[in-house]
Amino acid sequence: MMLQYLLLFIIVEHYTVVIFADVDIEHAASFVRREIWNWWDYTDGVSGPAAWGFYFPICEAGRFQSPINIESRHLLFDHQLTPININNSDNVYGILRNDGRNLYIIIPFDSNSKIHISGGPLQYEYRPVEIYIRLAPPTMGDKMPRGSEHQIDNRSFHGE
Repeated sequence: MMLQYLLLFIIVEHYTVVIFADVDIEHAASFVRREIWNWWDYTDGVSGPAAWGFYFPICEAGRFQSPINIESRHLLFDHQLTPININNSDNVYGILRNDGRNLYIIIPFDSNSKIHISGGPLQYEYRPVEIYIRLAPPTMGDKMPRGSEHQIDNRSFHGE
């Protein structure tokens, strides 16, 4: 059976993760290199979207780039799609990493976790190797926490 990699965005209001893991140091160390990308954010300052094009010109060139706003009135429902199946998800073994902004669940490919995702619009069975959860920091007042980068009908969510 051919396994493919899948990038999956799930927008959540609340999420609890329990993980049991044997830490694979070499695999986990490969994710430390990503720290260079943690300089950017969604503020109005020098690290916000208005400045991204200065550092990476391609960020100014495109019109349909992330983050996106999904407008539900433009979506079409396909009645022939089957449900998305998540198999063998009872015990997920991996490395839980919190960098202060995000949670990462790193699932080593050779681990005992045999979780697979299939069905829906997917033509293959996929095995996740990393689950990335972006959560909103606590905020003061009535302002909606913006943990999700993407929006649905101009609405941000606590996490994705």
